Amino acid sequence: MGLSTPITTLILTTIITLTLTATATTTLTQTTTIITEIYKAASTYMEDNAQTTMEINSIGEYNITITLKNIGGTPIIFGETGYKWCSFIVSYKTANNEWITTLTENYTINKIKITGTNITVKPTTPTTLKPGQEAEITLNLPETNPPIPRKSQITIVFTTNKGGKTQVTGVR
Repeated sequence: MGLSTPITTLILTTIITLTLTATATTTLTQTTTIITEIYKAASTYMEDNAQTTMEINSIGEYNITITLKNIGGTPIIFGETGYKWCSFIVSYKTANNEWITTLTENYTINKIKITGTNITVKPTTPTTLKPGQEAEITLNLPETNPPIPRKSQITIVFTTNKGGKTQVTGVR
């Protein structure tokens, strides 16, 4: 009996400790992998559901008024004063026959209404365009840009904070 019982106990304790450690490590690793995959799927779902359409209402020398409709299943958050989560890229041909492309985050949301009706919605903070709503937005180009000439082709791209994008082309 002497020495064999403590040695056997030590061996069994070591085997049990190693088994528990391996099991805990595997569980934590698999949990981390599952959480990462859920996050990726949720991000892809949100990106895929951010769908918009855009129409140009009017074009001036330094401003463009558009209607942006949220036809997807995810709200679009524009951001707050001083920080925008969505941007517009405006590209047009100048009188000198050169193309100007400007990233525009200087825009004003004039009103938000339910699509297909005249029912306006009180904007939230931060301003959010929910599914089934449309916003009338005025894009203000920098005064340092050349003015948009008449009969100039204009392309506007809208990018959301969720990765979605919409493009429209028009003529002043």
